Amino acid sequence: KASKGALPAHLDRALVIYDWMRGFLKFVKMNKDGKILSYHKSSLSFVHPIAVKQGADGALYVLEYGKKWTGNKDGRLLKLTFDEGAPSVVAPSADPVLAVMYANQCMACHLLKQKSVGPAYSDVAAKYRSLAGQTQTQIKAALRKKIKNGGTGVWGQIPMPPQPHLGDRDLDLIIDYILKIE
Repeated sequence: KASKGALPAHLDRALVIYDWMRGFLKFVKMNKDGKILSYHKSSLSFVHPIAVKQGADGALYVLEYGKKWTGNKDGRLLKLTFDEGAPSVVAPSADPVLAVMYANQCMACHLLKQKSVGPAYSDVAAKYRSLAGQTQTQIKAALRKKIKNGGTGVWGQIPMPPQPHLGDRDLDLIIDYILKIE
């Protein structure tokens, strides 16, 4: 019998996939020929997971790198326990716009007030708010294009990956939020 909080039996022998950039954890069950039988995405979000291992107690342990690309002080080791076969839902932020930003990996490269691999959002806001001769509509259009298409060279040589999947509603929420940061 599995211990309380252990990975549920329906996930026995599942391939565990995690993604550093997108912060997800997925479970894939395959047959002996490699055909996918089932697929389950965890409802939990993680801050740059770099290692996942199942412990002797049956729980999953996830090592999070932390928010910044270097000099982190917020990395942590998490013990995931499963009640009723699934982990509890954890929202990365109580702020709905920040939740959209976390869900779309914006916070993987940027922090609000501190440079990470990308510029701080406060620096982005200051730069774009001060574009001489540009209307608010033009500034938002430039940011919308930048986020959708990605690019390099504006803030250094590390490329910003494109985010073509973002819809106009989410883009407008994100851009309005960034431009208000002091």
